Amino acid sequence: MVKAISNNWDCPILRQMLQGLQNLLSTREPERRPVCAVIDVIMGWTADVFKIFEVPIVGLFTSGACSAAVECAMWQARI
Repeated sequence: MVKAISNNWDCPILRQMLQGLQNLLSTREPERRPVCAVIDVIMGWTADVFKIFEVPIVGLFTSGACSAAVECAMWQARI
């Protein structure tokens, strides 16, 4: 039985895309599912579906210097 996607995503378009991803993964045999998912921070909304199917997630930032500056400032402020 496939778990339901969390209700954290109120946007109908995102929920539709999440459902599509869940449908794709649910039709594959467990041994044919992805070994891991490499997702950009902007695509973090896909993490819920990958967690349902126990697909390990690796996140990365591609937002450039602004993101790096914010991350550095947060680290320095210990936030």
